[in-house]
Amino acid sequence: SKIFAERQIKKTYTAIVFGDPTITNDEQNDRHAWNTIDYPIDGKPSITKWRYISSEETSDCGRVTLLSCQPQTGRYHQIRRHLSYCLGTPIVGDNKYDKGLERARAVRPMGMFLCANTIEFKHPCPDQNTKSFIQSSGPTMEIRGKTQLSCEEGDSDLLDDVTGIVKTTSIEVDNFQKEMHFCVKIPLPAKFRHLLLNGDSS
Repeated sequence: SKIFAERQIKKTYTAIVFGDPTITNDEQNDRHAWNTIDYPIDGKPSITKWRYISSEETSDCGRVTLLSCQPQTGRYHQIRRHLSYCLGTPIVGDNKYDKGLERARAVRPMGMFLCANTIEFKHPCPDQNTKSFIQSSGPTMEIRGKTQLSCEEGDSDLLDDVTGIVKTTSIEVDNFQKEMHFCVKIPLPAKFRHLLLNGDSS
C-alpha cells in the first residue's frame, strides 16, 4: 500500500484505438520507439508516453491500432483524453471520448479496449540471498521457489503476448543489494485478441 500511495508503481496500459496515430518521435527508422504527448489537462501538466505495436483492418471498426501507453502524470482520464484529443485516435469502446461517430457507437457495447497489463515496482529484499519466483496466469499470481526475474516469453509488448496468446508469463526477479525490481505482466482480455486477430469484434 505504501508504494501505491507514494506513486512508486509504474503501469503500462495497452489500448486499441481507431485509426493510425502519427509517429512523433525522432527515431525515424523505428516506428516502435516511444512517443510523448505533453499537453495540459484541466490546466495541469500532463504527460503520456505511447508506443506503436501493430495495426489491423477490421470489418466493424475499420483500421485500428494497438498501442502501449505509460502515463507519467495522473490526471483524470488522462490516457483516454490524450489519445482522443491529441492524436485524434480515440480508444475503441470509449463512450465518452470516441467522438460519437456511427462506427464508434456501434462497438460501445463491447466495452472499452484499455487495460493495465504491466506493473513495475521495487521491493526491499529481506535477505540478499533470497530469491522468489513469480508466475502469472490470468488475474492470479503465485510466488514460490527460488529465482531471478526475466520474462521467458520475450518482449511482452509484441502482439502474440499482449493479446493473451501466451496464457502464462513466467518472470524472474534479480536481487540487487537491498531491493528487488518486479515486473509483473498479465494477458489482455480475450476481446483484444478477437478484434485484432479475427479482423472483427465477433
